[in-house]
Parts: sequence; C-alpha cells; structure tokens
Amino acid sequence: MAIRVAIVDDCEPILELLAKAVSMQSGMTLVGQAENGQKAVDLARRTRPDVIVMDVNMPVMNGVEATRIIAMEQPNVRIIGLTAFVERGVGDGMLSAGAERVMDKAAGIDDLFKAIRGLFARLRSRGTEIIS
Repeated sequence: MAIRVAIVDDCEPILELLAKAVSMQSGMTLVGQAENGQKAVDLARRTRPDVIVMDVNMPVMNGVEATRIIAMEQPNVRIIGLTAFVERGVGDGMLSAGAERVMDKAAGIDDLFKAIRGLFARLRSRGTEIIS
C-alpha cells in the first residue's frame, strides 16, 4: 500500500518541487497540496493523508497551529515539519504540537523521503496499523 502524502508550503516553487518529487516516488501517492496552514487543515480533513510535509512559517495559519489541529482531529496522521530556520528551538513548537520530526529545508529531498519511509517502517515493525 502506498504512503499517502500531502505537501504544505507557502513558497510555490518549493510546493511544486516537493509535489512533483512525491508523485515520482515509488510507494508514495500525492493526495494534495496547500499553501497555508488553514488550507492544510481543510486538505487533511478531505483527504486523510498518512503523512503531511508541513512548512513551519506560513501566512493565514502557521504550521504549528495547523499541526496542533490536525494532530487532535486525526492522531494517525504523521507530520514532518520543514523549516528554513535551523536555529535551535525553531522546531520545538512543531514537535510539541504533534509533529514527528522537523527537518531543515536544505537537507535534501532524498533525506525527506528517507524520513517518511523510516517513520512508516518503524510503525509497521511495532505492529502499528496505518489507517488511510
């Protein structure tokens, strides 16, 4: 079963790059994309993805608040935060809101895909059911 992925970022080139990369990945299906946190919450409610790759700093509603809402409503959705600000503490809000991990946007797309696959490999090895 493919991992259902949603992408959220307010920077259109990054959003499009990540969406295209997910679409080309074996074992992953792009279920949608959004450019702010409010649209991410709406997208999650509509599509019920397995994982959301979420920018931390966005207009309308930031990634922290969107993560908090999605984590409360859909505890089976896994969220990976992305930030361009790698200073200590920037990702703490995402983690406390319910994100599994926070990554630097400069880390590279292969690292992001390894993180997504690693997260689901750990869940499967623990016998945790992934519900779509």
